[in-house]
Amino acid sequence: MNQYNEISGNKKSGFQGESYAKLAKSVVLGTIAGIFSSVVLMIIFAFVINAAFGDPDGALNIFTGIAASTGAAVGGFYASKKNGTKGFVSGLATGLTISLAVFAVMIFSGKGSLENTENTEIKFRVIIIICQIVFACVGGIFAANTRKSKKTARSYPVMGINKK
Repeated sequence: MNQYNEISGNKKSGFQGESYAKLAKSVVLGTIAGIFSSVVLMIIFAFVINAAFGDPDGALNIFTGIAASTGAAVGGFYASKKNGTKGFVSGLATGLTISLAVFAVMIFSGKGSLENTENTEIKFRVIIIICQIVFACVGGIFAANTRKSKKTARSYPVMGINKK
């Protein structure tokens, strides 16, 4: 038996199915949270655009990209917090899942067809998908690097700091 199994008492070695199930569950929950936050932001931005701009068509694409990217970051953050580890992987998986969900909605609504669309609109859609993936990865990395707050005092037995 190797040293890891002797210390932890773990009989399995390598990847475990439980970690994949936990990752899948966190990605699904992160995707739901990301899409929900994107929709809420898009509703808020719709009111702002309608009130502030006379011609909302020019600003609509920009605010849609901001809402989609922010929602993906929230989804990646939530997925990584739920998973507990592997922030980049859970953020990447969440970003890909959110991008696929948004792309599927665009296709079923008729906005995803590439016939009769301008070249700049196709480039903008690709940029939004890339931004969603990147922002979800960044959100996952931030979540993995944040600590949970503990109410207990730290103990430093070797240095003798906690002596009373």
